[in-house]
Amino acid sequence: MFILLSGRPPFDGQTDDEILENVSKGVYKITGPVWKNISKEGIELVKRMLKFDAESRITAQEALNHPWFKIQLSSDKGDA
Repeated sequence: MFILLSGRPPFDGQTDDEILENVSKGVYKITGPVWKNISKEGIELVKRMLKFDAESRITAQEALNHPWFKIQLSSDKGDA
């Protein structure tokens, strides 16, 4: 979802080793101009999906019931 919304992967690095280190630490940034166009609900959902601790990470079912999806579905109905 991070990639779909921002167009880039969440874990940066100059080398594969650097990227893997950031993945293993759970280090990512939600910064840059692209994120200014993403709703607070969308950003909150991405953060919950990327929680390092698996026990506190949102489940797939919880994600599908997240307000961001409800907002997207209701706005899509107006496009038909």
